Amino acid sequence: MRCLVRHAQCTDRFGRRLCSVATACFPPIVGEGEGEAAEGEGEPADNSLPRLLDVGSGVVGDRTLPYELWRTPRADGGATYVQWVPAAVAGPRPVVVFTMPYDGIDWSDDDVDARFIARGLAVGPDGACEQDNTDSVGFAVTDPVANVGNALVYNLNDAAVLFV
Repeated sequence: MRCLVRHAQCTDRFGRRLCSVATACFPPIVGEGEGEAAEGEGEPADNSLPRLLDVGSGVVGDRTLPYELWRTPRADGGATYVQWVPAAVAGPRPVVVFTMPYDGIDWSDDDVDARFIARGLAVGPDGACEQDNTDSVGFAVTDPVANVGNALVYNLNDAAVLFV
């Protein structure tokens, strides 16, 4: 089990030590290639543990940056989906956290994301709210590889990035 906890010494899937401000514990990362996880591993028996959904990489200029897509449980029974782009160097590293509440993802199994994805790029009522809501929000689908491009400047400065 690997934990990302504020001020904790942690290890990423490449054996590099890092430090993170995110508070979550993840099962061991397994798999031989992008998008592949070994059968039965990385899949907790229940939804009380974070679950690795996919791994991949994006090429930005002359750099290839790996990323991980995670489903992290919330206390209310729901889930938050995050993308982790590790720092390029070993050792304790700072983490930049991007909160992206109106950037949709097509890699979650969340009903809210499915509703927003069906809309496409749009401005409309905030579909995440349960009650009647007249507030409008802008919404766009975000690709994990595009996020890797956004993480490049921080990666060049030896920081990891967590997109939430």
